[in-house]
Amino acid sequence: MEKDKVEKVERKKLFGDLLWPKMVNQPVSVVTLDQKKLEGIIRAITKYEIHLEQVVDGKRTGELFILFKHSLKYIRCSSRNRKVAKGK
Repeated sequence: MEKDKVEKVERKKLFGDLLWPKMVNQPVSVVTLDQKKLEGIIRAITKYEIHLEQVVDGKRTGELFILFKHSLKYIRCSSRNRKVAKGK
């Protein structure tokens, strides 16, 4: 129980009241600065990185990408529009 409180406080210190913590475990589309599009589920967000589990055709592939925030053009949260099947 206490660990959860510490985690929330640390996240708030790192991100403030921004949308970032709410995007964890949500399906997103990410576009990098070199125009490459990735679709997946955000697994974790650190100070400089976003950990993204790849989703192809609505199914998880099991591949994990570590994306540096400075290399991203934008992130679109797409949880309203699509459902993701669990497993491979």
